[in-house]
Amino acid sequence: RRGRAWIAPYAANITMSLLWNFQGGMQNVGLLSPFLAVQLAQVLAQLGLSEVKVKWPNDVYCANKKIAGILIECSGEVNANCRMVIGLGLNVFMSQRFPKTSQQSRNQTIDQAWTDVITEFPTITKGRDEIAASCINALVRGLQDYETHEGHLYETFCGAFCDIWSEWDWLANKAVRVDSETCNVHGVAMGITDSGGLRLVTQEGEQEIVIGEVSVREDNVGE
Repeated sequence: RRGRAWIAPYAANITMSLLWNFQGGMQNVGLLSPFLAVQLAQVLAQLGLSEVKVKWPNDVYCANKKIAGILIECSGEVNANCRMVIGLGLNVFMSQRFPKTSQQSRNQTIDQAWTDVITEFPTITKGRDEIAASCINALVRGLQDYETHEGHLYETFCGAFCDIWSEWDWLANKAVRVDSETCNVHGVAMGITDSGGLRLVTQEGEQEIVIGEVSVREDNVGE
């Protein structure tokens, strides 16, 4: 996405796509990306990983390092059924399979802090197949649950999920910089809106940052 690649040496990670025929219009899919990211975070926590959080809108962090991410592509009409491709990348044995280079060389290849399952849980006995199955089951259950609430129950569902999101929100109350194609905005992240956007409090007031238009990084003073 946007020229970026997910680095995945052979047999190191889980990289997969799930095709889903969403029985509803695209007008109510804004919350789906963070919702599914939370489902994935819950899987990792249940596996035994600690300090699992979600960075808006769809990156999963563990011990303040990125371990997984979700991207969703949709095609269809606003008020009709649409097709979705949910892409998942999860670092599992990345640290063991990565080319034997220095940490500095690794950082030049991957421009952010990252970790993997085996680093965070060295005694784990589950292999990639079992972990992938757990991820697929969680995503399917999440999609089914989301569809159940699509429509007249959607507003109630959104409010309830915003409360759940606060438990997993890695950016909560942090000073952040939002980079878009046209400008940079500084502010404090204050959770998400009912439509899945990031609530950003700036000097000009609160703004809603819409999924798919920006990238969010921790704000580095003086950078």
